[in-house]
Amino acid sequence: MAFMGMVIVFIAFMLVLGLIGTMIICFIVGLVTRKKKKVLSTVLLSISGVIFALFAAVAIYIAVPKDKAIETPTGEQTVKSNHVKKYTDAVHNCDYDEIGALLEKYPPLLYSLDRNSLDALQYYANEDNFEGVDYMLDRGARFDNGVTLKHRITEYAIADYYSDNENRSSEDTVKMLKLMIDNGADVNYTDAVYSDHVSALFDVVYEAVSDNIIDENEVETARLVVSAGVDKTKRNSEDKTAAEVYLEHYNGSSGGYAELFFHEILDEESMFGDGHN
Repeated sequence: MAFMGMVIVFIAFMLVLGLIGTMIICFIVGLVTRKKKKVLSTVLLSISGVIFALFAAVAIYIAVPKDKAIETPTGEQTVKSNHVKKYTDAVHNCDYDEIGALLEKYPPLLYSLDRNSLDALQYYANEDNFEGVDYMLDRGARFDNGVTLKHRITEYAIADYYSDNENRSSEDTVKMLKLMIDNGADVNYTDAVYSDHVSALFDVVYEAVSDNIIDENEVETARLVVSAGVDKTKRNSEDKTAAEVYLEHYNGSSGGYAELFFHEILDEESMFGDGHN
């Protein structure tokens, strides 16, 4: 697929070079022959003019800002592409004054996505930027927009948060997860992209087994998603619950936080009462 893309780009590049060369040759020969061969000169200069006009038209088309469609809860709305770029740049630069000014003029920008298909709220969450998250929440953003609008590559906010960074075991992780859950993130939502992220509990367990270290923060994240009503009986594509995944992959020390963590994620009826091992 990538090779075919490179071939298409190469062919397009050679076509542009050919047109430029043709334009230059026609123009020069047309000037040279304009006294002796007026008809030929007129034809060549006309060809050169047409090619030049074509390039000028393409340049103008590229330069003029286009309308960009943005999906919002009230339907699709359009904003000029240059305003979308300014907004995205402001978000990535944490320029809250510019973000506020643009949102005031163009409210649909609240739902616009960057090149990674993240809205501003999810972008700041993935960066553990609490100031940015609070700012966007104050302006009406929510973590369930991806599910509601079905327009993000990753509709499941918590899976996106964990997948963006392999080290999600800190006090900030606990605080950010609580913020996400309190503002629309569904702990039981199964993401269409990350198929094994069938609930937030799986995200927490995958993080725990990845480094084989269970600390108090991971216990708190497990406790948090459980208290939010996560379904401990949900199973991944291998027909395993989060607790079974933990037992299969965790090779760290036992006791202490590891025992507390397992106690939080365990659903005894699911593991031992329905015939699953």
